[in-house]
Amino acid sequence: MSIINGKACVVNGTPVDKVFSNGVQVYGRNLIIRTGELANTMVGMAGDITGWAGSALMADKITVTPGEVLTFSRWGDNTNGNDSYFRYGFYTDTDVVVTRQASSDYHFTITVPANATNLKVSYPVGSQVKLEKGATATGWTPALEDILTYSRNFALGTATPFVMTGDGSTNISAHMYSTSGTIAKGLPSQ
Repeated sequence: MSIINGKACVVNGTPVDKVFSNGVQVYGRNLIIRTGELANTMVGMAGDITGWAGSALMADKITVTPGEVLTFSRWGDNTNGNDSYFRYGFYTDTDVVVTRQASSDYHFTITVPANATNLKVSYPVGSQVKLEKGATATGWTPALEDILTYSRNFALGTATPFVMTGDGSTNISAHMYSTSGTIAKGLPSQ
């Protein structure tokens, strides 16, 4: 059984990278993990990691295959107003820079260059961002790893931020806390 819950798609208990309906891709797994991102950091002009206000760098590298097609997407503006670029660098398995690129486009597709085995990505910190395999951009969803971290934090009783929208004109920022006791399958035990 497939479940798309607005966050990730799980089929028989296993997360999947893509979902098709009547031959049309309707879901692609987000490869940008925001948990642990490095704030005010970007992939620099030479492929180095450097400081840059309003940008964030994914903490881990993404494994890629030469010739593979990837699609970048972003939604919203950077609330800090300091950055509006994806910056990304392809690297060999020994961290030698293959190429470094930048784009302020909201959606674009690239092909992984020869000799590249890893990708480092920085992005506007105030935007929702997505990187997915293939040439089709699908709606924004967080990375599965971010969902698991978010859920784990909720289960451990840490403050978990969320936004409730009222009539479309009011946003109320608040926090949720877990109940005491053991958490099983996302619900408090009885």
